Amino acid sequence: MNQRALTISCYIGYFLIGVIGLVYAPALPLMIDNFGITLVAAGAIFPAKSIGSLIGSPLGGRLSDYWGRKPVVLWGCVIQGVALAMIALCSQWWMVLALFALAGIGGGFVNIPLNALISDINPHRRGAALNTLHALFGLGSLVGPLLVGFVLSLQVSWQAVFCAVAGFWLLYGLLMATQKFPQTQGQSRAGRSRTQQSTVALSDLLRHPVFLLLLSIAFVYNGLAHGLVGWLNTYMDSLDFSVLVGSGLVSLFYLGLTTGRFTCRVYSDSLGYSKVLLLCALGSVIFYPLAVLATSPLLIALGVTLAGFSLSGLYPTGLAYVNTLFPDGAGTTIGVMSVAMSTGATALPWLIGVLAETRGFRFGLGLGAVTALWLLIAALWVRALEQRVHRPTGVAG
Repeated sequence: MNQRALTISCYIGYFLIGVIGLVYAPALPLMIDNFGITLVAAGAIFPAKSIGSLIGSPLGGRLSDYWGRKPVVLWGCVIQGVALAMIALCSQWWMVLALFALAGIGGGFVNIPLNALISDINPHRRGAALNTLHALFGLGSLVGPLLVGFVLSLQVSWQAVFCAVAGFWLLYGLLMATQKFPQTQGQSRAGRSRTQQSTVALSDLLRHPVFLLLLSIAFVYNGLAHGLVGWLNTYMDSLDFSVLVGSGLVSLFYLGLTTGRFTCRVYSDSLGYSKVLLLCALGSVIFYPLAVLATSPLLIALGVTLAGFSLSGLYPTGLAYVNTLFPDGAGTTIGVMSVAMSTGATALPWLIGVLAETRGFRFGLGLGAVTALWLLIAALWVRALEQRVHRPTGVAG
């Protein structure tokens, strides 16, 4: 196994997830016009993707613990490539939603094993490694919406864009097929029954108070992030701004996210995971309301950027914390965390769409500003539990 080549391949994959994972956001206004649907119907794209992730993430994590990371990643690339190509051929909105769900399953098969693999090969610096991985996702997400928005502004059809990104997933699958992956614990215990191979039981996770709080942080974080970036293009369109303005704001969010994760990469292991979570939560409570409630375009841009910076470290640092608490069975633990992420990405963006349809976008997006308060409450709670047992996690030495 070439660890360096494998690490770079994982980083390429997560950058690719960022680049094309939000292809629907700048394309959504065009899809609304193409299919003649309401905002509520368009908002169903969020639960469709998330339902797929709810299936694919825990299943992909569990299977990658048992059978190895490689076959699960390869299947995920194929599933996503086929689903996205077929979306471009659809004539009915319900078919689009079904294929987005299928793409979500494929996404879980790629996303979770890549996280687990990085955690496996960096046991002494999980905070830095996972924040780097997710920073590259943020960098890709910074470039992707702006690139797609630019392509769409050239009158290229959204269908052609979806076909192009489908091709990228198939090419990435070919790249990963050439890599040699390390064995998981499940593979090395081939003589045991599959139900006994994982050393982490779901009941163990759900009885752990810190794990439950980290689950709630993952839920709220992803709901806030997807609610903001998923609706920004449509929100700006309702204010008569061009598709490039909306895409630019999405890129500003991911500029903040990427910068924040590279910052957390430096400090998370030395400062301590609970402190990083607390600082990120505090910033989110301050800057997310500015992003969604400001009336000046400059203040909106500032709020979007700083909201991305503040939210940046919550999920990768939470993953590092979880994998320190439960070092065996990384695929299983990350898969469960991802379920919380997917549920958050389902609930909050959909509710924002419903409220935007009935009360206006500023009212709908304001729901996220209120929800951000839980991040601070949960982070303070994690810190208190950690201090109670006198075992700070993620502190060097």
